[in-house]
Amino acid sequence: MLAYRAYRLFPERAPMNLLDTIYEVPQLLDVTNSDSRKALQANCRQLRHLLRSIASLVNFGFGLQMSEADVRLLASGAWTHLKALNLSNVGMDANAIAVLSQGEWPLLKSLVLSYNVFEARGMEHFSQGRWPALATLEVRHVGMSTAMMQHLQHATLACLSSLDLSDNTLANSACLAELVKGAWPNLTHLDLSGTHIDTSSLINLKNAKWP
Repeated sequence: MLAYRAYRLFPERAPMNLLDTIYEVPQLLDVTNSDSRKALQANCRQLRHLLRSIASLVNFGFGLQMSEADVRLLASGAWTHLKALNLSNVGMDANAIAVLSQGEWPLLKSLVLSYNVFEARGMEHFSQGRWPALATLEVRHVGMSTAMMQHLQHATLACLSSLDLSDNTLANSACLAELVKGAWPNLTHLDLSGTHIDTSSLINLKNAKWP
């Protein structure tokens, strides 16, 4: 399933008529003999391996709802060249974030998790993930709370240069107080638009230790 969904981003690489048909009418597999099914399974595994070995951008954002099984399949892959991953508005919850955070993508530089509501437990799992090259993180409209911010500021994001928190309600000064604790020595861009920050809360930003 994941191979089909992601592989459609690269239609020029190979014809996908067979996989498209199987995806739309999976009952066809019921009328094939065992040898044919094994051959199809082998081909799908080969396609998935090829995709992981060449893909640098995977975009699932907006419109595609991912199950926890989909996320698990994504996180378990050796995406050796993956640099950008867009998972905005795909229905991810705390459990899905926990699975995603188990992935190992040493070259991943951009991650978009906007318009998913994964609450404090999800952010805790994210903060425990390994993101050695992550430079851009977008978490717009995720219901950011003080508890979530507490976990976010503990995330090890040594390469983070851009953080998008827009369209979250951060009117609580305690939320900003947690934000500025983040040890992100390369952070140069912070988007707080649409967060309803009041003037009294802005004073917390002066305590930040970012460039």
